[in-house]
Amino acid sequence: MRTTHTSPARSDAPCILIIDSKKLRQAGIIRLLETWTEAVGLKTTALAPDTPFENCRIYSNCEMVLLSVGSGSVEDPQQLACMKSLRTLVPNAPLVVLSDREEPKEVCAAFEAGAGFHAEQHRTLYGTASSFLH
Repeated sequence: MRTTHTSPARSDAPCILIIDSKKLRQAGIIRLLETWTEAVGLKTTALAPDTPFENCRIYSNCEMVLLSVGSGSVEDPQQLACMKSLRTLVPNAPLVVLSDREEPKEVCAAFEAGAGFHAEQHRTLYGTASSFLH
């Protein structure tokens, strides 16, 4: 069974938002999480970072937001605006930032923007994602 991908305009089931500017990377993240999302009954909803989030009607059912910034800086004004908007629209859902950067200033900027951070050796992505929902 494959994970159901929903459009941003309609979603009645609890969902995880996967936000990434690169469609291939976004599809890879969705595929990576597929077994876990199926097991816990979540849908995935893919959005681009330039989506007008206010126009989407999925936030009441959002369980987690996964924002992939790739090699871009979390401190970039567009990324900060995106995180601020997401924190306003889904204040109770964990905001997880995936970044290729690991500098302390990047981690601090993500925290200051309302994102969570979880790094532990020998932990799977499924376990990490699950820990944000419990």
